[in-house]
Amino acid sequence: MKNAVISMIRDEADVIEAWTFHQLELFDYVLVADHGSVDGTLEFLREVSRAIPRLRLVEYKQPTYDQHVVLNVLRRMAVNDLADLEWVFVLDADEFLTFADKQSFVETLSSVESYDVLTFHWRNSYPRHPGPIGQSIDGYRDRSPSPFGKVAIRRNIAADADYAITQGAHNVAHRLMGQIEGFAFGELIHLPIRSQEQARSKILQGCDSYLSTPDYDPRQGHHWFDILNRMMVDGQSGWSFAPALVHQYGIANNARDIDVAMQNFDCFHNHLPMISVPATLAKAVGLLDGHRPIEIPHQNRILERIARRGFLKHENFDVIEDEIRELTDFGNRTFPALADATPAPVTSDALVDALQSAFWPIEHRPGSAWGEHIPFLFSVLTLLKPRRLVELGVHNGASFLAACQAVRHLQTESECVAVDNWIGDAHAGTHSSSVFSDFRNNLAQYKEFAGYLRMNFSEALPQFAEGSIDLLHIDGFHTAEAVRRDFDQWIGKMSDQGVILFHDTNEFRSDFGVWRFWRKIREQYPHVEFGHSHGLGVLVVGKNSPLTKSMTDTVFGLLSVRANEFLQVIFGNVGRLSWAPKPVASPPPTAPAVAPVDVTGLNSRIAELEHQLHKYNKSIYGRARRSIRRIRMRAKGSKST
Repeated sequence: MKNAVISMIRDEADVIEAWTFHQLELFDYVLVADHGSVDGTLEFLREVSRAIPRLRLVEYKQPTYDQHVVLNVLRRMAVNDLADLEWVFVLDADEFLTFADKQSFVETLSSVESYDVLTFHWRNSYPRHPGPIGQSIDGYRDRSPSPFGKVAIRRNIAADADYAITQGAHNVAHRLMGQIEGFAFGELIHLPIRSQEQARSKILQGCDSYLSTPDYDPRQGHHWFDILNRMMVDGQSGWSFAPALVHQYGIANNARDIDVAMQNFDCFHNHLPMISVPATLAKAVGLLDGHRPIEIPHQNRILERIARRGFLKHENFDVIEDEIRELTDFGNRTFPALADATPAPVTSDALVDALQSAFWPIEHRPGSAWGEHIPFLFSVLTLLKPRRLVELGVHNGASFLAACQAVRHLQTESECVAVDNWIGDAHAGTHSSSVFSDFRNNLAQYKEFAGYLRMNFSEALPQFAEGSIDLLHIDGFHTAEAVRRDFDQWIGKMSDQGVILFHDTNEFRSDFGVWRFWRKIREQYPHVEFGHSHGLGVLVVGKNSPLTKSMTDTVFGLLSVRANEFLQVIFGNVGRLSWAPKPVASPPPTAPAVAPVDVTGLNSRIAELEHQLHKYNKSIYGRARRSIRRIRMRAKGSKST
């Protein structure tokens, strides 16, 4: 029994040595089509084919990703070249069979006499440490096999022109009977991602090859574009993106805990069977040293082409420090100190404007315990107009997106920075992958002035200069020790106009301890506090903050006890009303074609409207509006005198 493996390969220098000698150990014939490799793969295969004729190399120089065309040519070549051929396997350069040796491989195949088509399902895996793959591979794999894999066909199928290997080589199709699923016979170790550079290069080239295909059908190879979007915009750094990208490779997944799904599994329980490398191939192996993926400028050209074709879901990207990132990904960006400045004095008109902004409609409503404080946030941003706002602990982004909404509405020159690892904690719970992706998608509309740092708070500290923040919102882990640490680390970053917000100052359950820290720190600084919606503390740490000044045209102190009582009433009630779910109005009844005039009905309707107006005047909204009107009238009266 003679068996062959066929493959289409492009730029696989980091794995091609291990793959080649693995296939030469298991198979009698290895037939490879190189698809324009430029990283040393082609030169390596040429040297091996000269030394070991069982490996036959052909080249495919068209830019299009005609994998199914190439593989069907290769399987016919295998049939013609080997008279006693029994099986033809299709394996990419990142796929490995797990048989201990050739003898066990042949014996296993002998046990499937009744099947002509076999399927070996992927066991998606990645190495523990990124880099070239050697003969022993240590890493992780999915707990369960993938629904995808690769096909193996018996000689009679390979020689029949009515059968064809389909794109992706997951199965075969008959001219009349259509797609034929193979018998699920075994597994393949699938290593699609081996390093950051290789992943980006591979995905971009795969997308580019598909787009080079005339009359490209987007239903083919769509997973390449899905992976590209996940890889390019997830915001994860280093090797941390590997589990999310490899888990259920080729399937858009929302696994709640991908690390668990791939934990504690080695790629191989035994070393791969490989032939010893002949000394004559030392030159071939040397050709792979120092291999590089495609260069960044070429990657950028591919990415721009993909975006123009509409396959990139997020087009707000650019090349930043030789790395393609979203414009909202602030990455390694640094934030300089803010210049000392004397803010404009608070006038009664400014206060009225701030109070009126509390009635703005809230555009973003992700689930949040912070929502009832958004009217106050609108007001304080209207009053202070901070030059840089930083939020520590973002979660779904209710407060941060509200701040972005206010900055856009006010058209101030403000910069908004969100800092979070988007992993979660014992208080907020473990975040699903959709939490960050939904936040990032919403943030894209504010990319001109807002962005995120996906990291822990302490990791972000070095990127901010002393005196670089006007408004800081601390809403991370809620123990007393954690909030004290956040305050101590970040207080030096505050400007002379600095204000710090603390959420959950009125939350006493479990080990929440913000209230304990707040009661101590408020004794050292001017402050305002609110008891509703778990509590919010407003700490004025800047000596030049306008909140510490009395209004220029009245004796009304913004931080006085009287003012705090007034603000409690206003923002406590407006917050509840603004954040409450909007009732769904039932559709009005269809009016008759001709309705007679009913004077009695009109009088009843007028009485009803008068009653509703009276109720409004007695409501919180009505009283708040009248309070604002009185303040404005007093201000005008004081000016006229």
